[in-house]
Order: sequence, then C-alpha cells, then structure tokens
Amino acid sequence: MNLLIKRVGRLGVASAILLAASGRAALDANPNQLVFLDPVGATSEPKYVELTNTGNATLTVVVVTPASGRFANAGGSCGTVPFTLAAQASCTLGYTSRPQAVGTIYQYLRATTADGTYEDFTLAGEGDLADLELDPPTGQVRFMPPLPVGTVSEEHFVTLHNRGRVRLQVLSIAPAVVPPVVAFVRTGGGCPEPPFTINAFFSCTVGYTFTPVAVGEAQLSVNFHNTAGSPESVTFSGLGLPEEPIFASGFEGS
Repeated sequence: MNLLIKRVGRLGVASAILLAASGRAALDANPNQLVFLDPVGATSEPKYVELTNTGNATLTVVVVTPASGRFANAGGSCGTVPFTLAAQASCTLGYTSRPQAVGTIYQYLRATTADGTYEDFTLAGEGDLADLELDPPTGQVRFMPPLPVGTVSEEHFVTLHNRGRVRLQVLSIAPAVVPPVVAFVRTGGGCPEPPFTINAFFSCTVGYTFTPVAVGEAQLSVNFHNTAGSPESVTFSGLGLPEEPIFASGFEGS
C-alpha cells in the first residue's frame, strides 16, 4: 500500500490517507492560497489555482465553492463542475479580486470529490492606494536663462513617481487653463501618452520646452490626473526677451 500525506480542511491540517493497491484518487491544490494586491476599486489580473489528482485512479470533482463578495471566478481549464481528472492529471481554476477598501479580505474555498474527500484553498485580496509624487517637489519648473521670443529652450523634465504599493494610472496630462498661444510644449520623456500605468515604486519622466511667444513673463500650470486621488500639478515659467534683430546680410545683431 502507498502512503500519501494529504492536506485537508480549512487550515491545511495534515492527515494520512492510505491508498490501496487497487488505486485511490487524491486531490491537491497548488498554491493553497492566492494572494492579490491591487488598487482600491480596480479588478486584478486573473490568478490560478492548480488542482492535481496525485493518486493513481480517476476522480471527479462535484462541487467547488463559488467565489463571492470581492472575488470572482475567472475561468481556468477545469471547466464547470462536475469535472473529471485522470490519475496524475491537473487543471486550473481562475479568480480575480476587486478590493473596495484598504485592507485584506479572505474567502475559503473547497473542492469536493465524488467520494467525499476535499481540498481547501484560500483567496486573500488586499486593497491599497497608489501615491503619485512629482519631482521637483516644489511643483515649480523655471526655464533659465531668459530667451528671445521664438527661441526654443533646452528640455526640462518632470519625474512622476508612484510611491505606493499598487499600480496607478495617469489618466491625462493637461493645462489647468488652456492658453491662447502655447509657449510650453511637451516634447519627450520616458512616460507614454496618457492613459498609462506606473507600477508600484516605479517612475517615468515627461519633458517640456519653452519657446517665448511674447516679451515678458510666461506661465503654464499642468495637471496630472490620476487614479491615486486629486490631480498633481506643476507650474512652468520663463521669461521672454525681445527678438534679436537680423540685419539684411542675414547676420544677427549683438
């Protein structure tokens, strides 16, 4: 006779099941706990539990506790119950989590076979908030030195940091008030065009240039709308000087 140590019950208590030489089936879940960590209000990517028949006879799973509350079933290869697993065969059950508050919730699920044996596994879904932080922390970007009207500045960068433990989405990058003539233009950086995602503890940059369109002070406040909360903003500023005269010969005056 073969001896199989099998985890059963909600707490994974070890119990010994003797498998007769004629053949017995045994169900095992891997992992025994699926752990989710997602932004509050966002649905996770599916994760999967693999059910394996570790015995040497066919088994049939007749009941699997349905996911509920903040969890949902999300497919998998097992299909709907009842389903059959040949000896040493496996299939998967998929689940998602959608937390509605900061903190962790649990659901205990059980897969029961036709002969009354069962395997328990757990869903653990944690919700947290992302945290968008802009650099420079002052929220001010000053283009120096002052430039003649029509002259393009060097590129200045704003860095977007996600300081949270969960991903955040930047929904839009837009002026707080759209000016009649744009002197500050987004020109590059590592961030793609919105909407885009910044994973936990990652960052990216947006680059801007300043081209004075008139003599005098110019400003533009830009809002970074995101799923972490209120928009973060940066104010760009620069000074426009009179254009340098160009003589008929094509040379600029000094």
